[in-house]
Amino acid sequence: MEEKQVLTDWEIREKQYKEERKIKRNNTESESQIIFKKHNIEELCFEFYCGGDSMGDTTLTAVDYNGNNVDIIDDDYSTLEDLIYDNVDFYDASDGHYMGESGKVIVQLDLEESDFQFMKDSEAEFCERYGGKAIVEITENEYNFIDKFVSNINYSPWDSEQINYKTDFILTDEYESLQQSIFDKIFDTCNDTEIDMPHNAELNDEGLSYGTGNEIDDIENLKLSKKTNGDITEYYLNVVFEQECTEYRESNY
Repeated sequence: MEEKQVLTDWEIREKQYKEERKIKRNNTESESQIIFKKHNIEELCFEFYCGGDSMGDTTLTAVDYNGNNVDIIDDDYSTLEDLIYDNVDFYDASDGHYMGESGKVIVQLDLEESDFQFMKDSEAEFCERYGGKAIVEITENEYNFIDKFVSNINYSPWDSEQINYKTDFILTDEYESLQQSIFDKIFDTCNDTEIDMPHNAELNDEGLSYGTGNEIDDIENLKLSKKTNGDITEYYLNVVFEQECTEYRESNY
């Protein structure tokens, strides 16, 4: 004779929770079938956006077999929402890369089988970074200031402009003006430089990061250059940069 397995308190509570949830889901489905039949509903449409670890705005609309919109009262509305949440997975947990998803769920009742069908069509949002290199044209005075005093310059939305100096000096008003002019030229040049990114990606406001090294976080390897043509000399600062964008892809969830 097999020894009867003794459940722990946690296992008992888990079993009770699953049984109660099953009963609730069955009741919700039964009530939803009554609502569908009462209003002669052909199709229910649930539009949603979720992200940032929560469900965002949602709308629930219904159309009957005559093509007319159906007014759904509050109690029925809650029941139909529960029906959808019980049967469709939504992924709202953002991790800094995956941001969320948006789309719609179509619900239909198969009258012959007395069973609901759920069709989810959604688009996932991802935060991606694309970038490249930019050559910033500067003045001779700006070139000399960087060459003499500056070790590197970088920028990010959370730290703003950061400049490291390679020697001690007094930051006069003239030098401060040169420094701000350099910041502005780098910022404008990076934002004006085209980058390769998917056609369905959208640039985010204030998503620029840049650095004057081989990589954005490189605090060495600053590169200055100049080109002389006759009596004219042009001065340049090399910059690497990235732009943050939102990329939309077909959701696999």
